[in-house]
Amino acid sequence: LPEECLNGSGWQAGQYNTGFVPLKNNTETESKSKISLKLDQEGNLTGRYTEINTGYFALNLRWVLKLEGIDGYLAGIRANSTDVELNKSEFSNLTTPDSSITEFHEIKIKNGVQIAKNKLLFNPSLSFVSSKNPFYLEERSYPIDFGYPNSQSRVVEFDIPAGYTITQKPTDLSVTTLNDFATYSYKSEIVNNKIIVTQVFSILKPEVPVAEYNQVRDL
Repeated sequence: LPEECLNGSGWQAGQYNTGFVPLKNNTETESKSKISLKLDQEGNLTGRYTEINTGYFALNLRWVLKLEGIDGYLAGIRANSTDVELNKSEFSNLTTPDSSITEFHEIKIKNGVQIAKNKLLFNPSLSFVSSKNPFYLEERSYPIDFGYPNSQSRVVEFDIPAGYTITQKPTDLSVTTLNDFATYSYKSEIVNNKIIVTQVFSILKPEVPVAEYNQVRDL
């Protein structure tokens, strides 16, 4: 079903079968991304970004690419993330409607690392798009409708330069809302001289009643 038709239920009119029917879709919708970066002693971050979108995420991306073109899409990324240089970009499965879309970018991140004497300081949680919480109101009068269950995951790997040791890593976090509407997890680990950060955000139930709004807002 088109995303605009996912409205809980609808009235089916027919000669024999008439009544309300559920307007839901069991299409699996996921976004999986991986960023592999190498950090040098000058504080430069260079590497690869790969993202795979399925279901409605893939459908929406196809519409954006159709309307704006690849150049327009990349210009939007550059405008929202001025510290990210895209040196090479590739897309696959753009013309196959029901398949996943894979996008690949060679990237360089400027101003992502602070150098303090002999220390390199950086935030391992990276995103191409600067975003803010859309649920900023203190109160809400209507339920939230995300349209469909979905999951977004991101793995970021940092190769630390020789001669440096990792002295601090982010604290792990796992949050689940009451009634299991959504979950979020953040995990970081050190493997040899590499930091690996994994984030997963899942919307399990797309319809959130007004009474549960504060949980989603604060997630």
